[in-house]
This record gives sequence, structure tokens and C-alpha cells, in this order.
Amino acid sequence: MKNSISLLLLLGILGSKFILGQGTNNFIIEPENPTSNDSVVIISDFSYYGNCSFGLVNTQITILDSLINISPQLCGFGDSTLCSSIDTFSLGILPVGNYTINIEYHQGSVCPISGFDTIIASIDTSLEVGVTTTYSTTSIEPSINIYPNPTSGNITINFLAEEIYWADIIIRDVLGRVLSAQIIKTKSGINRHTISMSTLRPAIYILTFGNNQQKITKRITKI
Repeated sequence: MKNSISLLLLLGILGSKFILGQGTNNFIIEPENPTSNDSVVIISDFSYYGNCSFGLVNTQITILDSLINISPQLCGFGDSTLCSSIDTFSLGILPVGNYTINIEYHQGSVCPISGFDTIIASIDTSLEVGVTTTYSTTSIEPSINIYPNPTSGNITINFLAEEIYWADIIIRDVLGRVLSAQIIKTKSGINRHTISMSTLRPAIYILTFGNNQQKITKRITKI
């Protein structure tokens, strides 16, 4: 049987209700190609007007067959302060199949317990979980160390293993657009490289290390 590992991410604002320019900045599902052995998480970078100090106060997740409903609740409905909340929603291990995910952001007027609740955004997404692929490979991912993460400026990459020669380091946003790319070569032993993210806005970014043999992907949060 031919193995199928694929992720279909269709991000749209269907029937959304946004006020004061609220909405999703970045949205990703990890791992990139989930299988029936993976624990799936959704990371949402959401901008809203409200009480930033409380941020996300409650999340309800319900999974009914192929329908997944996520209801995050924020504080400060009607406030004029622009806030950003980077939230992780854990779906756990899902059986093989196609899923419809709806994330419905709610906001209340009283913090931390809401006395008024209204829907401020609705995001609809498709997810396909494939069967597990069995293959033999030697991973060098533990030989790479990235810090600080989250970062407010530069990140440092340590290549700890010997004789690893990487062709490129690429930074993309969650829509896949290339924001930065550079070619490097490492030497045996510890080898450090510094990459500036100071010009990028606070959000989630995807850092890819690649050569003609392997590719490793890391998630970097800019604060």
C-alpha cells in the first residue's frame, strides 16, 4: 500500500467577524506532515484589541469524529489597546483521516473571568493525517542548537557535530515566503553562526537548514 503523508492547510476567513482590525497574523500546524503517530499542535499568532496583561484566559477543544472545534477566550472586549497572543492548541494524536478545524475566538469584557462573551473571529482549516512511514535514517537534528528562542533580535546557531556541511539557511514566514537566505559551511567541532531577525515583525517564522541530502526545519518565535 502506498503510504500517504500530507498536510492540507486551507486558511481563510469564512464568516469571520473582525472589529478594529483584529485577525490572525500567522497560523501553522505542526508537524508539517502529521501522521497517526504524531501529536498535532496548532500555533496561532492572533492580534486583538483588549486587555494584553490577561491575554488568553480559557480554551475549549472538542473533537467529534472528523470535526475539531477550538474556542479560545480573550479578555478586554471594547478596549483600545492592540495586543498580540501567540497561542498553542494541542490536538494530541489523531487517527488517519481528513479533519475540519474551526477556531472561534471569543472575547469577554471582564477579566480574568468573562462577564460578556462575543465572537470576534472565526478561522476554518482543513487537516489530513496520513499513515506512518517506516524508513531508516540517521538524524543529526540533536547536533543543532538554536538560541535564544523566542528572540527579540539575533539568533545563534550551534552546529555541534563534526563534518556537517550545510548549503543554506532560509527563513520563511508561515505562508512560505522567503524572507532571508544565506549559504554557509561548517567546520568540524563547534561552529557558530549568527542570524539577525531584528527587522522582522513579532511573529512565528520557519527556519530551514538544507543541503542535497537532508533538511531540518525549526520554528522560531520573534517577540
